[in-house]
Amino acid sequence: MTLSRFSVNSKISQNKSNLIDALVSLFVFALIVIILFSPAKYAGKVLEGLLLFCTSVLPGLFPFMFLTKILTGLSSVKKLSDKCGKLTQKLFNSHGLGAYSLLMSCLSGYPVGAKIVGDLHSNNLISDTDAQKMVTFSMTSGPAFVVGTVGGLMLGNATAGVVILASHLISNLLTGMIFCKSTKFNPHKHSPTQPNKNLSSQNCFVTSQHFSIASNTPQHASNKNQLSTTHLDTDSHDFQKQDKLENNFDTNSRSFQTDHTLIAGFDTTKHSSNKNQHPRKHLDISEHSPNSFRDSQNNFNTVEKKQANIDKILSDSMFGAVQSILIVGGFISVFYCFCEILIDLRVLEVLAFPVGRLLEIFGAPADMSKGLVTGIIEVTRGCKELSNFFPSFPALTTSFASALISFSGLSIILQSKAFLSGTKIKTHFLIFTKSVHAIISFFVCLILSNVFF
Repeated sequence: MTLSRFSVNSKISQNKSNLIDALVSLFVFALIVIILFSPAKYAGKVLEGLLLFCTSVLPGLFPFMFLTKILTGLSSVKKLSDKCGKLTQKLFNSHGLGAYSLLMSCLSGYPVGAKIVGDLHSNNLISDTDAQKMVTFSMTSGPAFVVGTVGGLMLGNATAGVVILASHLISNLLTGMIFCKSTKFNPHKHSPTQPNKNLSSQNCFVTSQHFSIASNTPQHASNKNQLSTTHLDTDSHDFQKQDKLENNFDTNSRSFQTDHTLIAGFDTTKHSSNKNQHPRKHLDISEHSPNSFRDSQNNFNTVEKKQANIDKILSDSMFGAVQSILIVGGFISVFYCFCEILIDLRVLEVLAFPVGRLLEIFGAPADMSKGLVTGIIEVTRGCKELSNFFPSFPALTTSFASALISFSGLSIILQSKAFLSGTKIKTHFLIFTKSVHAIISFFVCLILSNVFF
């Protein structure tokens, strides 16, 4: 009975997946055919999207992507996690690195927060559960876009931009607290940042064996193969590195002991028998020099590793920043063209009609629906459409703009999903969390707008 029910459920899920794939394929094929009918027109729209990206997005976003990638690779992020861990744990029941992703997202804007979460997860600094928690409060717009572009340029009112930004950030914190406090999340379960107890105990056992043998030289020589076999089961890579270092040290120390018999023309072997007559001329280097030699060699290797690590971080950060900014530009240009196709096919008008009727019930102009529907797809065009209503309905226009910015649009959500591809976060989860963020932001902004306007 259980097996038959399982087979039925698997067939249903497979049929559902095949249906979705077929519908998406049909939709994409239809878009290709539409573009082929008017290639010059839609190529021009793609170019407009690229120009918008190059003039408005690239200059402000690219440096942040490069610098945040460097910070993620350095140890300073962990120090910030240690200092702010209690705050994020108290507010969001989340990992301490959530403070870093939240801060950089608030300063930089979309989609830097999602990129940081993806980078932290790829570097094994956070678990899948931590990543899912952190995206609920680390996907925000920045002050440059909200205050400068939307408030200053589109609405022509800097105060409106500040009100939108305040409501956007307040609602973001509330959204994160709602989702992170829910029972769906198990905090820090299987987190890679917390040590495995079994592995730690094994390592401690082998390490204690190693140190006890190393303290006794004959025993160390006789049990070397036995130690290698024992340590291989738990941490063979570390032991091979340690064994190689010990062999190098033995060779260097033997070479040092052979060569140190003549120092500046002074034969220490001749004077070893007369050390009572000349106690001050006797050089006891065999006891201290190997240790100092090993320390200097370790220091030199540490400096080399740090330099190589910094060089790798810089190159990886530049490569990652260029790759990320190209992903953002590609999504902006494609969705700019996609919006134009929907306008030509009058799909936006069909979708805006029921929204307009709903707005009329609450006393708002029905024409606002076009800006709302457009903003769900691409937030910049939606805010531009809404700005026409600001002189007549300042509080309502500001609230709707805040809701669209908090939702971020399908374009930015898919950009964020591209950076989170290494995690188990689904697209529908991002859409749901951003929808909740938009609803809370609308009401918070409506309250603040009635105070200032």
